[in-house]
Amino acid sequence: MVDVFLITVIFHIIAAMVAVGSATLVDYLHIVGLRKKKLERTLVSIYPLIGNLINISLVAIYLTGILLVLQNKALLSSPLFITK
Repeated sequence: MVDVFLITVIFHIIAAMVAVGSATLVDYLHIVGLRKKKLERTLVSIYPLIGNLINISLVAIYLTGILLVLQNKALLSSPLFITK
């Protein structure tokens, strides 16, 4: 039988990786764009796409987080959850 909790955890981790990776990419491109003004004009069209990717990832993190808590109420008392 398929373990829904495990699948939710996997999606949660993937969404977190995409969000962090996208934010890092935006920061890197911004720094490169500050150094090369010609490249900065090209990057302006990419920023909205990456911004949408970050927003979708954050929504996925929230939804999977809620699903994880609903499936396992013991997570609320976990030190890891409290730290997050």
